[in-house]
Amino acid sequence: LPVPVAAVVTFNSFGSLLWPRRGLEPLALPLLMVGGAQDLVTPPLAEQLELFLPHRQPLSRLVMVSGGSHFSVVRLPREERASFQFDATLVGVEPLRVQALLAGLTADFLRSLSQPNGLPVQRRRQEGVQGSVLDRAAAQRWFESLPPVPVP
Repeated sequence: LPVPVAAVVTFNSFGSLLWPRRGLEPLALPLLMVGGAQDLVTPPLAEQLELFLPHRQPLSRLVMVSGGSHFSVVRLPREERASFQFDATLVGVEPLRVQALLAGLTADFLRSLSQPNGLPVQRRRQEGVQGSVLDRAAAQRWFESLPPVPVP
């Protein structure tokens, strides 16, 4: 690339497919990993949180969007009609409101890369949508607070 890559930003990624073996461990770049708490396609625990925890880059952040789904980041031009409609329980909070929050958080994350502590851990609320920004320590505390997953 003519310009070095400064960071990686992922939205609802299939993290286990992108980084199947050692996860994010070898990625030396800052990472902004965004997931929706209602995402049934790429569940936040398995596809974001568990992959984020081994990542050691101190400027990296995990964002969980309350009411966000896998489809929250999809935007159709107003003049286009979707081929099929999803029920509100699958779509989650109005996608345009989620996208407005994520646009601001992404811009702030990229601007913060030049700061020694990066984007602060926070809960940001915008247009009725809340996103929790976690660094590795906050993500670890969240993980430890979750009830154990029953083994069948």
